[in-house]
Amino acid sequence: VVAEGAEPTVYPFHAFATEPMEQQGGDDPDNPDNPDNPDDPTPDNYDPYQLTVTTAGVATLYLPFDAVIPNEDFFAAAAVVSVSGSTAYLKQIKGGIIPANTGVMIFANPGAYTINPSQTAPTEIVNSILHGVLVDTPVKTVKEQEGGANIYVLSRGIEEYTGFKIVGTSVKTIGAYRAYLAQPADSQVKEINISFGKDPATGIEEIKNALNDSNVFYDLSGRRVMNPTKGIYILNGKKIYIR
Repeated sequence: VVAEGAEPTVYPFHAFATEPMEQQGGDDPDNPDNPDNPDDPTPDNYDPYQLTVTTAGVATLYLPFDAVIPNEDFFAAAAVVSVSGSTAYLKQIKGGIIPANTGVMIFANPGAYTINPSQTAPTEIVNSILHGVLVDTPVKTVKEQEGGANIYVLSRGIEEYTGFKIVGTSVKTIGAYRAYLAQPADSQVKEINISFGKDPATGIEEIKNALNDSNVFYDLSGRRVMNPTKGIYILNGKKIYIR
């Protein structure tokens, strides 16, 4: 567990084992962002959105409506609040609602989740620098809309670490309802890590070797978890991240 006042833990992004997908997401089950969901919402009726989280345990999301965060044992939404150098800092959304047109990162166990429109307005102000698209959009168009900025998409490294990687020539499209990161065009950074450390932008700490009988874990809803796996939990009153 990271001690109070310690430097934030940064998960390094590892080089790709293969070339990036032709389209962000695509059909690869190991790609964190898979836009091929059967029941996409439309701005006209705001049907529930079916989000698929792959074995990476992380995805991005950008919806046109205020969305209820599912009440699952492990499901968390986080905004990217800042980028410093090659590190993106996250802040968990605690109000239970993801505001409309807000790019977020989703951390969840692999599976399919129904994201319902909220009947109430968000009570928490969420400032996320992740942008997103509501339809499949060519990277060239996105780049033009961002004034020529560098575009980074969520990608998975060879050791199951996940971060943002600048789009290359093989990535043609940003998938619908997915978020991306835009950074200055003169940036030389190719890969951006994500930090879950005790940074001012987050209250989540990392835990590596604390799975023993004396520790009592709770999920984000306050329910005790007997056999915690990868995810965010409460331990001794603090948020920790098990990887």
